[in-house]
Amino acid sequence: MACATLVAGLIATAPGAEETKAPDTSGQVSGTVVSPARKFVPGASVALVPEAGGELYGTSTAEDGRYALKNLKTASYAILVMDPTGTVLRKERVNVRPLFRNLVDFVTEPAGSPPPHVPALPPPGDGAAPAPIDIAGSLATTEGKPISEAWVSLRPMGVEAPLLRARTDAEGRLRLLHVQGGYFQITARALGHVTWSLGPILLEPGHDVTLRLTLLPFPLGQPMNPEDFLVPTSPIPPEVFEKEG
Repeated sequence: MACATLVAGLIATAPGAEETKAPDTSGQVSGTVVSPARKFVPGASVALVPEAGGELYGTSTAEDGRYALKNLKTASYAILVMDPTGTVLRKERVNVRPLFRNLVDFVTEPAGSPPPHVPALPPPGDGAAPAPIDIAGSLATTEGKPISEAWVSLRPMGVEAPLLRARTDAEGRLRLLHVQGGYFQITARALGHVTWSLGPILLEPGHDVTLRLTLLPFPLGQPMNPEDFLVPTSPIPPEVFEKEG
């Protein structure tokens, strides 16, 4: 081990030698979502949640039903998929390792499947009120560019509570402070991008979380200008102005 360290040091300090790069410690997960008839499911929302908590990675499936999430920390993850009908699928214990590509495919449930069950949160053991959490997040395009002026909402599930919303800044970042933990439907909307929405997702009381969402361009596979989202209007006839005069 000492010899290896010495050699690395000689290489790093030799005149004209290139600096050694730190090894890549990130992994990735990709796959395809199809219907029971084996047809691609575009626009399905995908989330990766580490078993240890603390972060949530999200994206959507493209026209060919494929999704991909990169730059993931080494950990064991649960993968959730919500198809356009609202059905939620889940796979546990997906181990992400450096330089290793995990392929995880999903087949959606038949039409008419029951909605996802929202379990009740157990009360704190000491009877005290649950500790609030802080939520940070970032939204980016598939090219890694920040998405500003996007809305992220958290709708509590299983309880009567108000909707929570935050808007991203110029760097695509957002924050929600002092949130009561529980099960939420989390939705991210941005002009010109596919809406990402998934729930129920458990945000554990007392455990802060960071959302890292990648939004696909809308409509899938087709460029669209912001002007295309404007409500069409008709010009005001000249006789209206004549009558007012």
